[in-house]
Amino acid sequence: MKTPILVAALGCLTLLPALGQYVFFVDDFESAETPTNPGSDQLLYPEEDGLIVGANRFNSSNVYLDGYFSFPAPNNAFGAEVDVPAGAFCNIATGEGGAEQGEQVLTVYNDYNNNAAQEAGELLDANVYLEYYLVEEDLGTTVTFVFDAKMGNLDLTPLTGVPAGSAPPFTPEAEAFVKVLNPLAGFVTDVADVEDATLFPETWETYSVSIDIPDDEEWVGRALQAGFRNKTSQYQGSGIFYDNISLTSNRVEVLDPVPMILSTAKTGNKFSATFQSDPGFEYEFLKGQSPEGPYDDFVDFVVGDGSVLTVSDFSATEDRAFYKLESLPIP
Repeated sequence: MKTPILVAALGCLTLLPALGQYVFFVDDFESAETPTNPGSDQLLYPEEDGLIVGANRFNSSNVYLDGYFSFPAPNNAFGAEVDVPAGAFCNIATGEGGAEQGEQVLTVYNDYNNNAAQEAGELLDANVYLEYYLVEEDLGTTVTFVFDAKMGNLDLTPLTGVPAGSAPPFTPEAEAFVKVLNPLAGFVTDVADVEDATLFPETWETYSVSIDIPDDEEWVGRALQAGFRNKTSQYQGSGIFYDNISLTSNRVEVLDPVPMILSTAKTGNKFSATFQSDPGFEYEFLKGQSPEGPYDDFVDFVVGDGSVLTVSDFSATEDRAFYKLESLPIP
């Protein structure tokens, strides 16, 4: 069994999780396709699991009606109808990132394809999120959700129903969250940490929310969710930009010995990493253009002997590259 570990990134050091963390999910959206087809069902993750979406529906007086969950995250800024100014939930945006965000970021907003609810003044609590079900190894751990964010076109003007004045004023909401829900108790929230997204500035900042999972067997099978939500109506602006998202924990998984990266260095066109090797294992040093891969550029190979070894890329000419060190037992 190969045991991979991301060790470094040229030009994007902030995205990679720290060594020793268990990684549920990580994405900088640079490898995602940009939305190109108005009226299509283009997906953010067409061939793999990733962010999903759904919404809870409330009447204009903020009384719960029903919900619709869960669907693969869309990636269509144009909407299901050509005359709708925006799509549903989320899509890839370009030209909004800073130095640490790159060319592509995620923009999250309300479900503007639910025309009936928007026009009736019903409040839609739209969610774009990750979901995993806790296993025994998650008990007693701390789960952390890290992300970059900046304000988009979120409009906090109070809503008063349709026609105007037919409902008590409701100020739109937006937040980032990590939480655990109990499916056996109506998906009640057991524990949560949130960041108020209505306070985000118009410049990029990095945020973090985290929760502790009790060491209690009854928590096995409960739903871990992390992501972003907003609650509004009447096609009111709700956009917020996000990037460099990672969901990790301090959960320990022991497979094959994981290479302990001791240091990295970049000199000219040479990029090197030193690590503690283990006897009986060989190591491949691979390069890719995003954290998700593919890591199809083989750059170095060494055989472990229990000493500190070095692997190097002598053609590190890119402004942006990611590296992975894989260990493989010698047959």
